[in-house]
Parts: sequence; structure tokens; C-alpha cells
Amino acid sequence: MSNQNSNGSSKSGNKPVALDVPAAPASTAPDVPANYKKLDKSQTSSLRKPTAQQASSTGAVATEVGGSTTFEDDFGKKAPKLGTSFKTAAAWKAESERARLWADYAEDMSHLAHDKALSDHENFKTDYAAGLRHDPSIAVRYPVLTSFTTARSLASRRGAVTRKKNLALATTDDTAEPTEAQAPATTTTAASK
Repeated sequence: MSNQNSNGSSKSGNKPVALDVPAAPASTAPDVPANYKKLDKSQTSSLRKPTAQQASSTGAVATEVGGSTTFEDDFGKKAPKLGTSFKTAAAWKAESERARLWADYAEDMSHLAHDKALSDHENFKTDYAAGLRHDPSIAVRYPVLTSFTTARSLASRRGAVTRKKNLALATTDDTAEPTEAQAPATTTTAASK
């Protein structure tokens, strides 16, 4: 009996069960042109955007207009070449959707691959510690591995120090004598003089 839900997550929690993470991507996304700069919000907001119906029929318009032998006769020689511009729009729409799916897939594979690597690394820590006790020069021969292996423990120690400081500050603030600005106002009455 499988211990996996239909969405790929295990019944014991939300962690997905995936044993088929490729060792490397079968293909890679192409590099963008060197001079590419992402359009900012003001630029994209000024662009015309198709309705959902228009977006879904862009390819069909490209096929219909591009395949017409009488388009120029029907609309005149000065009419824009809609077949070409719609073909380009349809191609980039398809590529954009494919790229979005690829980005989602690549990100999921990255998460799963890192989970596997970190799980393997967690099991390796005892081997690393034993090797280091036996031969301290391991830290010199494997400086990146040493840094990687100690990164979480260093981060944990820094976090503990920060929490301790924050607790001390909070405790100090709670027990400190009120300053003149914080002290309750007292009024002097004629009877108390």
C-alpha cells in the first residue's frame, strides 16, 4: 500500500515524496539577451493587454489571417500585417506559459534535490566529525565542506546569543525604575503643603 496522497505528499505530513528527481535537468532554459532589462511596473501598465478571450484566440487569428490569400484585397495594401504580429504574439504567449511551467518545475526539483542533499549531509555529519577527530587537517583539505557543515550550528549559536540578549533587554526594561518622563504624575495640593 502506498504512503503517498494523490497530490504527491506523504500521509504523515506535507513533505512530498519524490524519488524521480533527475540528476541534472534534461535541458536548460536559454540565457536571456545580454541587454535585457525587465520592464518595470510603469512600463507594463502602459502596454495593451488582451482580454482572456483575445489571449486564448491569438494563435487562431494568426493562423486565419496568415493563411488568407485575399487579406490584402479585403483590407487594403496599407493594412497592418496582422498575420505576422499575431504569430509573434502567439509564439511568445506559448513560450511564456512553457517558461512559467518550467520555472515551477525547476524550482520544485531544486527544493527536492536540496532536501535530499541536506538529508544525506545530516547523515554524513557523524562521519565528518569522526574523520575530523582522526585527522584535523580534513578541515583544511575540505574548507568549503567544513564551512557548510558548521553553518547551521554557527547560525544556531548566533540565534541563541541574539535571543539571550533580547531576553536580557526585555527583562531589564521590565525591571528598570521609571524615568522622570515615565513616572506617574503627582499633584501637589494645598493640604499637602
